[in-house]
Amino acid sequence: MGSNTDYDAVFASAKARWESIIKCDLSDQPARSDDWFGGQFAGKSYSGAVDDVVIGYEFKYIDGTSNTLGFAGARFIRGDTRSPISGIMVFDEDDFASMPSENAEIIILHEMGHVLGLVNLSYTLCYSPCTTSSDYGWNSGCTGASTEYDALGLGGSLLVDTASCGHWDESSFPYGTTGSSELMTPYFESNQGQPLSRVTIAALGESTSDYVVDYSSANSYPLTAGGSNEQFKVLRPASTFSLAGRMIPLDDPIEVFD
Repeated sequence: MGSNTDYDAVFASAKARWESIIKCDLSDQPARSDDWFGGQFAGKSYSGAVDDVVIGYEFKYIDGTSNTLGFAGARFIRGDTRSPISGIMVFDEDDFASMPSENAEIIILHEMGHVLGLVNLSYTLCYSPCTTSSDYGWNSGCTGASTEYDALGLGGSLLVDTASCGHWDESSFPYGTTGSSELMTPYFESNQGQPLSRVTIAALGESTSDYVVDYSSANSYPLTAGGSNEQFKVLRPASTFSLAGRMIPLDDPIEVFD
């Protein structure tokens, strides 16, 4: 949406990365009389048929530099499976005007992960209130991601960040001792590898009942040989930043489409 096309190639790369993980067809959705984006984008809408999922993105003023970099989330989901039909991604034009390309690539890939169902989102099959416990899946019976985490041999439990309730907790992926953080944590440290791990792929696979995921598309964790021998690129930020803020506007709730 809008006139900013500077990052179109980055969005296409993020799309291809998630397509390497979600390896299935989702039920097609017919055209509707209203906007699949829920009126998020002024002057532009989409009401046509949807094959799998449609995502709209835009750069606009949010709150100026160094505050909220952006937000993203599903707008419509399938009532029977909980997978997204449509989603939005909005980024602050002031922040992105001077954004290092490495950071932009991480932010866009990360936020697209939120649209697709990561992590511990309230409309998915794996939501557990993190006000009571920060253990992932404790109230939902989802064990796939925790099983993958246990296989890493890091000790402890797979935790959800309690501040956002929608990311992995930084302590579960301790870059200080392993040399690697993780793509779906909320904080990004300068030049630290941000692999997309099997843990995240497992969480995505169990967040809906219609996703089929490919674990061979994961980056290794911890990274081996600095990530240079990975099949898929390992992203590293050029500077330290946070994505701990909101993921969808509080006044723009998700709608279930049956």
